[in-house]
Amino acid sequence: MFAVGPTSVSAQFAADVSYRSGFRTMFAPDGRIPGWLADGTDAVIISYSGNTKKLLDVYSELKEHECRVHCITSGGELASLCHRNGDHLITLPPNFTTHSAVGIEIGILAGLLESLGAPYMRNALESALPNVSEYRRSLMENPSLTIRISDRLEDRVPSIYSKIDVVAAAKRWKLAFDKNVGVPSFYGYLPEFDHNEIVGWADPNVHANSMEIVVLRIKSGVPEFEYTVDSMMEVLHENDRRVLEIDFDDDDMTAAELEAMVLADMVSEELGRRRRPNRCGRCP
Repeated sequence: MFAVGPTSVSAQFAADVSYRSGFRTMFAPDGRIPGWLADGTDAVIISYSGNTKKLLDVYSELKEHECRVHCITSGGELASLCHRNGDHLITLPPNFTTHSAVGIEIGILAGLLESLGAPYMRNALESALPNVSEYRRSLMENPSLTIRISDRLEDRVPSIYSKIDVVAAAKRWKLAFDKNVGVPSFYGYLPEFDHNEIVGWADPNVHANSMEIVVLRIKSGVPEFEYTVDSMMEVLHENDRRVLEIDFDDDDMTAAELEAMVLADMVSEELGRRRRPNRCGRCP
């Protein structure tokens, strides 16, 4: 799978869910073509606009490798190329933003993967979505969690970390802050949060007080991952670094990852509202 920008969350999510299935789905976030791609390999390009140059270049390279190309897009040059060359084209509806289209892209990816003999994502979504819907409803009815996290992150530069098998959640947080809040933000994952990065966080530099570490605690079921997170937390606390831990208690990892994305949007929208001045200039 190939995607960049906000759209890449959908491809990353598909890769994350595949960790928990018997079918491995690969995602190339930087657009580089793996050398092992060959004639008959199913390759998926997701581009909402259909005009992202990097992905148009990816399309050309995939055709040179004689891959079976599947494109998910709302139109643009990518759609034109698919029509011209007879490739599989799935058309996204118009009038979405690249950020808001991620949900429908996830659903379409689930259907596409099932048609390719990998029903794992559709099965996982069918099981998870009732829990996610209930989680969203609870946040709408009682915004206390959203308010509490927003209070903590207001006027801060957040760096969001997750475990390596739920990277899409951390990435959605970073991109939601980019879009809705307009402040610098970063994301990373464990166990790739390495020694140099931890040393950097431990350093009491001039920017330290403006930055906030956010750790999305989603149960992985992998003891080594849990140990890595706990060890990292110990080091950060020993160096008096403030860490905001957000627990997602759902035992279904797919549901928990989607719930983390829902919370990301709600927190970032709340902070975005706080940063925007009242339209009338004097309204309470």
